[in-house]
Amino acid sequence: MKTMSINSSVISNASYEGQTLTLDFTNGKSTSYIGVPESVALGLESAASAGAYYNDNIKGKYQHS
Repeated sequence: MKTMSINSSVISNASYEGQTLTLDFTNGKSTSYIGVPESVALGLESAASAGAYYNDNIKGKYQHS
């Protein structure tokens, strides 16, 4: 599992393993997104705004639990 360094006021923690991206949000909610390519997960980590990247590239695009 890769723990990612995220600088965000919305996302408190992120980890990626086997095409599953798990995000912990500052509101206490945690969501795992399934089928996320590594390039998308790495993009979140390097994004200038993790929240905007999440909204544009992850939210609503992958199955989640």
